[in-house]
Amino acid sequence: MDIENLEEPDVTPLINVNLVILVMILAIASHAARLLPLEMPKAEQTEFLEMSDAVLLRVQTDKAYQLQGSPLTREALPGAIDALEADSVVLIAMDSKAPYDSLIWAVDSIMTRPDLQVAFGQPPPPAAATTATTAPAPPAPAGN
Repeated sequence: MDIENLEEPDVTPLINVNLVILVMILAIASHAARLLPLEMPKAEQTEFLEMSDAVLLRVQTDKAYQLQGSPLTREALPGAIDALEADSVVLIAMDSKAPYDSLIWAVDSIMTRPDLQVAFGQPPPPAAATTATTAPAPPAPAGN
């Protein structure tokens, strides 16, 4: 028996059969998923939170935090969270370059207090000043 004259088995038919079976399974599964009854749960109540009263927690890029504008270290954050009033809303704003473990640390610190509510997002912009100053009008062009 000469080893050099052995041919490799042709696996093309096997691949073709596997692809046909895969297409059949995907077609049947997608059709069956549409036939299954799906009942979405209804909300018992919807609560809108006033964000102007929220306690702002900023997660910064250097693994530091700001709670209502006061800088905090990672070690000091749990103590500051414990000092918050009951039923407070904590609005977490994360810097786009902040590490995710800082966000997880902040959420874990807040979750130790089940009486606090958590919201994610950016703080509302500061209210515009009520007395706006206007610049004087430019002088009229001199006629020739």
